[in-house]
Amino acid sequence: MLEGTTPTLRTTPQAYINLSNNKLSGEVNWSFSLSAAKINLSWNEFNGVFWLPPEGSLKEFDISHNKFTKFFTLTPHKGDIQNCDARDNEFQCPIPSWLKEKCGADCIIIT
Repeated sequence: MLEGTTPTLRTTPQAYINLSNNKLSGEVNWSFSLSAAKINLSWNEFNGVFWLPPEGSLKEFDISHNKFTKFFTLTPHKGDIQNCDARDNEFQCPIPSWLKEKCGADCIIIT
């Protein structure tokens, strides 16, 4: 049961980072995700922006059951991501349509 913010990690292009089912919170330190193949951050209390790294090695991610409010990516990622879950967050609209269709994300309209 890790608590606090994301640890500093060094990864390789084949790395699988699994920080699921902890009590991690705050914004994610994304330096570890730039070369990982799989990332699982589900069932934590992360918030702020989920930054999807540029197209490349990341093939799977699970960020479900957190409190992310924004989603950002520099590239479309439509074909790169093979498996994803982004359900049960607090994303503010708009979010990419592929994130809704492929990853089950939903968003709320802030007025």
